[in-house]
Amino acid sequence: MKTDRLISGDCVKTLNSMDAGWADLAVADPPYNIGYKYDVYVDRLEDDKYLEWTKAWISATVRSLKPDGTFWIAIGDEYAAEVKRVAESCGLHMRNWVIWYYTFGVHCTTKFTRSHTHLLYFVKDPKRFTFNVDEIRVPSARQLVYNDKRANSVGRVPDNTWVLRPQDIGDGGFLPDHDTMYVPRIAGTFKERAQFHGCQLPEQLLGRIVRACSDPEGTVVDPFSGTGSTLVTAKKLGRHWMGIELSEDYIQFSNDRLSEVRTGDPLTGGEEPKTSAPRTTIDRQKNLRRPQGIDETALIDAFANLKGSPTIDHMVADPLLNAEFIDNCSTRQIPGRPADWCRVLMNLRRSGNYPELKRQGSSRDLMDWKNADSFEFACEMGLRRMLDEGFRSLDDVLCDPEAAMRFDRYCRAVCPGQTSFEYRWVALKLRKSVDKWSRTSIGRSRLGQAKPLDKIRCSPDPCVYIVLAQNELPAFVGFTHNMEERLEATKLALDGIRDWVPNTGEWMIRTSKVRLDTGRGKQRAFVDDLQPRLNLLVTNSSS
Repeated sequence: MKTDRLISGDCVKTLNSMDAGWADLAVADPPYNIGYKYDVYVDRLEDDKYLEWTKAWISATVRSLKPDGTFWIAIGDEYAAEVKRVAESCGLHMRNWVIWYYTFGVHCTTKFTRSHTHLLYFVKDPKRFTFNVDEIRVPSARQLVYNDKRANSVGRVPDNTWVLRPQDIGDGGFLPDHDTMYVPRIAGTFKERAQFHGCQLPEQLLGRIVRACSDPEGTVVDPFSGTGSTLVTAKKLGRHWMGIELSEDYIQFSNDRLSEVRTGDPLTGGEEPKTSAPRTTIDRQKNLRRPQGIDETALIDAFANLKGSPTIDHMVADPLLNAEFIDNCSTRQIPGRPADWCRVLMNLRRSGNYPELKRQGSSRDLMDWKNADSFEFACEMGLRRMLDEGFRSLDDVLCDPEAAMRFDRYCRAVCPGQTSFEYRWVALKLRKSVDKWSRTSIGRSRLGQAKPLDKIRCSPDPCVYIVLAQNELPAFVGFTHNMEERLEATKLALDGIRDWVPNTGEWMIRTSKVRLDTGRGKQRAFVDDLQPRLNLLVTNSSS
């Protein structure tokens, strides 16, 4: 069987057309049937149709496995139990039901926020299978917590709950001697994130599966290869691989990604999150607490006495107006810090109890998108950098004068020449507008071939584009009214972002001409699906 290749097509038809019994390990992250819009597929089927299809693709994948093969399936809450039953009906035997726990799940307002995925571990033969325990040992509590010399120096077998950010949980839970093992997440706030798909699995998680359940030179198959994370992981770990994918765009991205890795390359993400995954900044957490003892009447009075009657957004974005407001608060001896005053003022406006704070000043029209086109991408990248540092939102950045100045520096590093107010105001426009940009199907947006940024030529047309870095694909998805001008600005921005996006080779770019009225929707669709390193993630929250 020819391996080390990506095949375009339906996994059921493709696998059933091949010889049987050639793969050592199958790893599948199928659609969860929750209505997610992929590039060329929407996973919204009737229950019986979904389970019928599930049995078809599991059967086809089981057929490809050797007699001692192993099968891992990632699945959500909605169908985890049903998928287990279907897999067992296809002749598989469950070894473990692993819970992959993660923080920063999609926030829900009318139910508990989901923070886990199910990883179902099956084998074809319960008496004959591959499990390389020495490849996946982790430090024991004796080693990691107590520094006990009696600890086994080679570590211990991991448990069946995988935790991605245990350092934020504290010392009271999820210790290594509990039923927990640590797997760092390649999350939106991690520099090492290299994925470009909303449902991508981290390489360290996949690496644990590949190391444990296959040997070097073995073959790994992924029937839903998506952006190629399983294949990239298998290649790095010296395994042969095969992926099947419906989307031509995802195949192109995967091939680009696979061409840039070699056997022996390290997996992205920290291997031991107690020491390698970034801790949420404690100072940022303190800043999020609601300050006590602030005289709200005095605060509103301090704002009402600003010259020119600006809006609150104008005040927090304009350094001169912000300094005047802070001086007014200090004169009135309002307790707290400048960040407290701005934050409470914004909360008072949102409460709706103070109509005088909802001013409809001329600041709404201070800058339109066309005038901001030459530098708005820098504002998005700068804000992404601040969120990486632990700030929760743009409000947290702009309410803190020191943080706002750091945001300005990040923007100037990408695209110099604008005032602090311009960077901050356009960032506010981005925050307010992003939810209004209706996601437009990207299936018909055919991107051009990836070309070196310094060699491509573009016309002055509206475009959606993707900047690709060698070690982290993609780096940024943008929309512009004039691709010719944006290309030149992007070339100048590279030095400012080199330490933000690890890249040891040439920067690449892919472009697609769009209409002005659909450009933002196309950009949003690509950002939602690809989750590039320097964009704001705009996926809708669940309710």
